[in-house]
Amino acid sequence: MRRLIKNPPPVVENPKRKQKKGKKSQKKSHCKENTEPPMTKRETRMFSSWDICGQLNRDPKSIYDELYKHILTDVQLRMNHFPHEGFKPWTEVPVDDSNRQCVRCGVKFTIFNGLHLSDCKCHYHPRKATFVAGTRVHGCCNAPRGSPPCAISNTHVTVQHRPRPLTKTSSRRHVKKDLQHTVFSLDCEMCYTTEGLEVVRVGLVNMEGLAVYDGFVKPKGKILDYNTLYSGVDQSHLHNVTVTVDDVKQILSSLIHEDTILVGHALNNDLAALGLIHGTIVDTSVLFADPRIPSKKTALKTLASDYLGLKIQDSQSGHDCIDDARATLQLALLKVPVYVPEPFPEQAPHQPAAKQATTSGLSSRQEQQPLMEIQNLGHFQPGVYWQDENMLKSYGNCEWLSHVSHSPWLRGGY
Repeated sequence: MRRLIKNPPPVVENPKRKQKKGKKSQKKSHCKENTEPPMTKRETRMFSSWDICGQLNRDPKSIYDELYKHILTDVQLRMNHFPHEGFKPWTEVPVDDSNRQCVRCGVKFTIFNGLHLSDCKCHYHPRKATFVAGTRVHGCCNAPRGSPPCAISNTHVTVQHRPRPLTKTSSRRHVKKDLQHTVFSLDCEMCYTTEGLEVVRVGLVNMEGLAVYDGFVKPKGKILDYNTLYSGVDQSHLHNVTVTVDDVKQILSSLIHEDTILVGHALNNDLAALGLIHGTIVDTSVLFADPRIPSKKTALKTLASDYLGLKIQDSQSGHDCIDDARATLQLALLKVPVYVPEPFPEQAPHQPAAKQATTSGLSSRQEQQPLMEIQNLGHFQPGVYWQDENMLKSYGNCEWLSHVSHSPWLRGGY
């Protein structure tokens, strides 16, 4: 007996229930949008590459060779306190020394087990004193030098630090061929910690002006002052940063070798803070030093304004290491002259020895009778050479021709 298959009854949805459900979901999403905090996205600045090779009419190796003429010698590296083997900076303190002196107010304080101990606050001027209309005033408050400090901090800071290990850049044989003639510009931003002045941001720019590396660094010691007015780094930038100085040195060592030209301004401070030993240096503070006072180093801001017409380090939020590295590289490239190709000389075609003898004899006979250039003679085109003076005299310009025929620069051809 055949079974009858019953079809299930159709499902009828309640329109009121459906509408209510939609309102409920809409209400949930609306509440979710209102309760979620706004997303904060870090702004990323994009730089366009420079056509350095096109502007200077040179290839990268030629630019490298021109900059290589301006690298510091071994004597200049020692005089400007660049790191080397056995290097001991004046800011280095013994391991067991805990007494420090504040570089801003001069008060002595103590650092014990990484803790800052002091019984007074730090009173100082954030900016250095400069000459304005013949008077030396502080750039922070425009008060004359010697006036009471305008800023107060709870902590004292120092540039003295513990002995740091030094790493030498790799040799050329461990580098690829496309990186053997490279030029980079390096700049670092620093802050004050219990270990002294430490790196918190590193920027590396290639010859085309593009940022090869730009990252924040977690300092080893406890931060006493972020030095935001100069470094441009605050607490939010170093949140969840795990990259250390050793990691940065490993990254830079993969890009920089002993023949790489490293451009910078007062680069000895940056290399000492990173713990890198490098000998191929173009330092703009030495390159553009005053010949009357070679030991006095002009600020990068002044050099960029005088030679490039750029305004850098004017922001209240602090310096930008990428902008400083690009400005330093532009200053160094001013020493590379533009290549102007010389016109190719006319080369005589290769002739057999017998034919060369006949042509040399013909040329010696032609030297006895000078060639004259036809100029300002009506329908004759300039640049046509004639040897028959009788033909020229027929044009009624005998005085001019007699003067030109004895001109020494027309003898033997033009």
